[in-house]
Amino acid sequence: MNEELKCYGYLLKPIDFIIRNNQIVGFRDLSFKKKIEKGIIQEVIIGPSCKAKEDDIKYLLVKNGFDSDYINIIKSDASYQIK
Repeated sequence: MNEELKCYGYLLKPIDFIIRNNQIVGFRDLSFKKKIEKGIIQEVIIGPSCKAKEDDIKYLLVKNGFDSDYINIIKSDASYQIK
């Protein structure tokens, strides 16, 4: 469980742990780096109540192998409607 494995062409990272709701939770990241194609994500829309900033989204995209210069990131000013 401490080694990287290949799973259907994806890279399964070693097991890691986080604490969530006062419990220890094990997880393994699945890397999509070899599957990322230029232009696969063209736009990210941030919802009106989301506290993430455009730069936060850009950093997240770059960290995961995307070129954020070619992805349009916008903050929506639309309101939610409840029916």
